[in-house]
Amino acid sequence: MTGLLHHRIVKYTALINLVYLSYVLFSLFFGIFPFNYMWQKIALLLFLINMSVHARLGLWAVVTDYIPYNFQSFLLRIIDLYLFIILIWVIILICT
Repeated sequence: MTGLLHHRIVKYTALINLVYLSYVLFSLFFGIFPFNYMWQKIALLLFLINMSVHARLGLWAVVTDYIPYNFQSFLLRIIDLYLFIILIWVIILICT
């Protein structure tokens, strides 16, 4: 992945996260956020996938900049596994 593409993906995911969180905060502030509509659950699921991508790319940048080369692969695999487990756990919580 090129640096420009990496930068754009991080910026777009941050913008999408900001839009969704603004909607949630606006709805909570005015008390109109019933979490029983299917489209809200789908939007939350897409937000969490988007957040995982954003976190993965951000952590990749930090690991490759500050961790020695010998440990980068191991640490990135642990981060991937951690984010995957969290994502599966949240999907199970949303779908039940």
